[in-house]
Amino acid sequence: MAASKFGFMAANNISMWRTGRTAVPLSHLPKIAELLRVDVVSIFLLWLKQYKVRNDSAPSILIEVLERRLMSANEAEVIKTLRHATRNADPAFSAAVHSAIALAVTN
Repeated sequence: MAASKFGFMAANNISMWRTGRTAVPLSHLPKIAELLRVDVVSIFLLWLKQYKVRNDSAPSILIEVLERRLMSANEAEVIKTLRHATRNADPAFSAAVHSAIALAVTN
């Protein structure tokens, strides 16, 4: 097997992953995310969805819950700031606060 330019996987493995002939090993996800410059959470969710395709016994609810709850590293920083500002309370925010947050992150 010829080594790929990435050094941790063979070129034919990449081809088999791309065509779906074999699964991407879970241990490779962090490096793949780094190489693609995407958040590892996004890659992990894609991996889970592909796992579900290959293994029908995998619970769909697990993927649905994780998809709703997991966040990227950048999103986690926003949540961390929010929790600090509210002293870990769980306040209900008004529509005006939601609008202000949306405005703040789009500028």
